[in-house]
Amino acid sequence: MKKIMLMVAVAFMTAMCFTSCGDDDSNNSSSDPTPDPTPDPTPTALTPAEEKEYLETTAKEFIGYFKAADFDNINNIVRDLEKVDDADVIEDWLEDVINDIKEYLGQTQEGYGYWTNVYTDYKLLLQVSQFKGTFDGTSGEWERKTNTGNLTFKFKSGGETCTAMVQGSGQTAKFKVGVEEDWTGYYSNTEYYDQNTIIIVVPQTLTFTLTKGSNTVVSSTFNFNISGADSEDYPSLSTIADITGNVKVNDYEFVLDKIHAQNNSESTISMTVKKSGKMLIETSASATVKASGAVDSEVKVRNVVDGAVQVNILNKVQVKGTISDVMALSDYINEAEENEDDRSEVKNCIAKANRLLDIWLYNDSYGSKVAKTYLDYYKKERYYGTIYQVCPILEFTDGTTYTFDEYFDEVTFSQVKRNFENLVEDFEDLFDF
Repeated sequence: MKKIMLMVAVAFMTAMCFTSCGDDDSNNSSSDPTPDPTPDPTPTALTPAEEKEYLETTAKEFIGYFKAADFDNINNIVRDLEKVDDADVIEDWLEDVINDIKEYLGQTQEGYGYWTNVYTDYKLLLQVSQFKGTFDGTSGEWERKTNTGNLTFKFKSGGETCTAMVQGSGQTAKFKVGVEEDWTGYYSNTEYYDQNTIIIVVPQTLTFTLTKGSNTVVSSTFNFNISGADSEDYPSLSTIADITGNVKVNDYEFVLDKIHAQNNSESTISMTVKKSGKMLIETSASATVKASGAVDSEVKVRNVVDGAVQVNILNKVQVKGTISDVMALSDYINEAEENEDDRSEVKNCIAKANRLLDIWLYNDSYGSKVAKTYLDYYKKERYYGTIYQVCPILEFTDGTTYTFDEYFDEVTFSQVKRNFENLVEDFEDLFDF
């Protein structure tokens, strides 16, 4: 899908997360932002200019919560882990586990004239309980200490013992991941392949923890709704109805509120990022298959998928709305771009696309709806003639309109861009990207 689709669906998110163009001077303080004072209990609507300033302030505050220095300990642990020698001990153990669970199913062959392909079929049934034992690298070299219990790795970092552990619990169900094909060689006019059908056994709860001394550095828990899924038919992983999860890294918390799928007709996902308990951003998206319909005059049948999106930043700014028939919207935009030299056709496609869009910017501190977004076109002169290009528009409640380039200009959001670029550079320096 072309870039306009992305701009329509997540334009505000892109603008406020916050990679707008521009340059300006200001300090690049890395301290946590001071919370804003309590807003006026009887807020009034902002003008477009005031709203721009408010978005810039919110963007700076949002970026200010993220610091590469908060992950120094993770970087140090990873570097110390890489120093532990004799990783062949772990690799050999992993190879042995795979060979032990590899079940031979038989051979098949296919002929192509004078050439023949021979396939040896295997089934790999992978489950957490098969990967067990303790590996100890505290001496500087990996040793396998036990072959029972939860899979555990111990090593030193900064003079303290780090422990990483994986654990599955609760009921389990088998799911088919796919088939992996490996070429193993050839002889005369015959080629040989291994075909591995990979089945994974998903536990109801899967956890991972990383501790350093007495401190928990990383912890994660994922819960899977696997009721009724266990059968020899090995359903796809996509049939898991609900997934929830929580990952904590130092003061940061990443919450997978829900991934939900129902009979291939409805899918939703919602996520939240917090720091020290404060909500930084909440996102949710959903897609619903309403019906099937014909495409134009051709007798092609496709699903009609309605979409919805919501982004909440610091409980101050929200973007939310719906797209009726996502694929039709994409088709109209692509059609407009393919006929960019025909003003009438571009205008017609945009009108159809706008009837499917209902996306708004909300200001939670000063009132409700601030501006809606829709599509329009602008004229551009080329050496070979005039073309008409699609662009997203902001229309404020007072009736004023701006293109995204006009509103998120290089001057106002220059410090936002600089802060974001500095943050990216800090992470690149930390992890040597």
